[in-house]
Amino acid sequence: MYGYRSVTISQSDRHASAQADRLLAQEGIKRDSCVDYMVGIYDESDELVATGATYGNTIRCVAVDSARQGEGLLGTVVSRLWNASRASASPMFFCTRNRTRRGTSATWGFMR
Repeated sequence: MYGYRSVTISQSDRHASAQADRLLAQEGIKRDSCVDYMVGIYDESDELVATGATYGNTIRCVAVDSARQGEGLLGTVVSRLWNASRASASPMFFCTRNRTRRGTSATWGFMR
């Protein structure tokens, strides 16, 4: 992940939150109103290129700029979220809403 930095996005940081909202919208994802922790990945020009959030024991609102997909940023976002939630003994769940017919599980390489 050379050239990128990973940060926690505070709910009080309006600028970073607005950047996350724009990225989510750009990738066709509506930001969930229930978020208690959010991370962002910024590139060398300080542009938000990936983001994700948790609420309780769920991972949600995950997006990677389509121009940056394939660079391993999704794994970095999910790892940050997973590690931040490890203090809880509860299992983690990944919330998705699939709007395509091809299926999220098939897209990610999971078998049904």
